[in-house]
Amino acid sequence: MTPTRTPRKMSRRVATICTLALAIIGFNLVAIPSASAESPYPTSGFLDWYPPYVTYDTPGTVVETLGSINCLYNYYSAITATVNSINAGFNTITEITPQSYCGTLSQYATMIANINYIVNASAPNAGSPWGGIMVDEEPGYAPFSWYTQFNSTLNTAMLSTPGIEWWFNEIGACNSGCWSQSQYDQLLGSSYPAPQIYNQNFANYYNASGHSYQLITYWPAIQSSFANLSTAVDAVGGNTYNQSGMYWYNQYQY
Repeated sequence: MTPTRTPRKMSRRVATICTLALAIIGFNLVAIPSASAESPYPTSGFLDWYPPYVTYDTPGTVVETLGSINCLYNYYSAITATVNSINAGFNTITEITPQSYCGTLSQYATMIANINYIVNASAPNAGSPWGGIMVDEEPGYAPFSWYTQFNSTLNTAMLSTPGIEWWFNEIGACNSGCWSQSQYDQLLGSSYPAPQIYNQNFANYYNASGHSYQLITYWPAIQSSFANLSTAVDAVGGNTYNQSGMYWYNQYQY
């Protein structure tokens, strides 16, 4: 099931009104990924950039801000880069890496509101090429309970955004002592999953999550077979993320 704007937007509001009801309905609406590779094969790539070094020469741009607030980078530079990318006609996603030692939940709520307001005010057509906000949530960056509160705030904020705008979770896992499967599933929530597929363990977490579509993130610089896009795609089931009629993957480049 390729995600489309209208039914997905409706499900967000249902989730906000009654999370338990959506969870029950979800068993009927969301197919469990099969063991086969995701389909169709992604043919367009978002490429990650840190501002101000963004160049708009790829089909899609992910503007990275890392921790922001009291950490790298100034998120207003990311807003500027996002607006420039959208106005140049590129599919764009704005990524933040929320961390409890970079800012408080209240500060991040203000940051999210500022991103949404400025991007949509400065790029009149943002509701089509701007996918919205991506978050990178990894063990060690913040406690699980902090992330659940952050995600609730982000989910609510994105409900009122226009067009296709929503939120993605570029969730990270690891081999031991990290998120449990239950925590991983809860953090994905009603996001568009953008799981990091850097090894088979990462793939296993995602395949067990019950989501049927994703924007996978792969990393060509890692020293393993998962540095290859086809390996990452073959490791996860479900459907490929569709934006603007193209099927996407996300490439982390640093």
